[in-house]
Amino acid sequence: MRSAATIAAALATILLGGCFTGIESTPRIGSDEVRRNHASAPSQEALYMNVLQAEAPRHWQPGQTRFRVDSTARLSRIFTPASAQATEMDGRTLTFAGLTTATSLTGDTVADVALVDRAGNTFYYRTTATLTAIDTLSRLDIPFMVNESEVAMVDSLLRGSSLYVRTPLWYDGAGHPVGGLRHVEVIVDSVAVGNSTYPAAVYFTVADSVLAREAGIDSGDRRMLFMTTASTTAASRNFDKLFAFDNPRRRYPDIAPDKWEMIIRSRVTEGMSRDECRLALGTPDEIVRIPTRGGMRESWTYSDGVYLVFDDGFLTRFRK
Repeated sequence: MRSAATIAAALATILLGGCFTGIESTPRIGSDEVRRNHASAPSQEALYMNVLQAEAPRHWQPGQTRFRVDSTARLSRIFTPASAQATEMDGRTLTFAGLTTATSLTGDTVADVALVDRAGNTFYYRTTATLTAIDTLSRLDIPFMVNESEVAMVDSLLRGSSLYVRTPLWYDGAGHPVGGLRHVEVIVDSVAVGNSTYPAAVYFTVADSVLAREAGIDSGDRRMLFMTTASTTAASRNFDKLFAFDNPRRRYPDIAPDKWEMIIRSRVTEGMSRDECRLALGTPDEIVRIPTRGGMRESWTYSDGVYLVFDDGFLTRFRK
């Protein structure tokens, strides 16, 4: 088992103004500003995956570069009429066979990407670039497919690592969504091909057997998270949003043990601080601040309907 030594960026607290004597304003902070308020220098986790770069098409090797099909239903939209019939291809691997010159419907000379399956059937994906232009591209995504070599690079980085998972949105070994825990140690078992939106499927086991049983995980069972790679831009599933290198409990020694037990189970209760609620539920999508005669009232709203109300920094009401 190996672990990357780092100090992850601590969660920032929301800075409130001075005392108010009346209802002067009701600031409403949207999701973008909430994230900006909590932005800091890139964490070690955010920088870790920067070593991965999308495999430029000039590096694709005929007979070696492989793509996993994500959805047969939509392949007919991207393959040219000269292609073999694309049916029942979900999960099938296609191998890069080379680039050919073609003429687009507008009369432009463009490049086709030739892909072959194990039976020798050839499929052509038409790009909008010339052969010369493709050599200058840093990336070329083929819709509804995953570049297997990029996933293999993620696997080489993460396999066997000890990490702390940030999200409870887990999947079982068959890819079905299941409930999970936050901020608990997991051991990465392997990284496999996911889908074209989240190319990496990171499989792991929970290090603490007691917590694993509590999460409904039988001995030997794995859980999984879908994650982005270098070729995708869905930032909400980037490595740093899903995992931490260091035990987050060490950054919050003042949180009482009973509160921490609630946090790892994504639960909140009256009297919890903003930091404790953020650790339990994540950063809200919207914050509304209402100055009162006695101090400051703050409401947090999440996209799934969760609603929290804080008075002077402590949770007084919630809907979950």
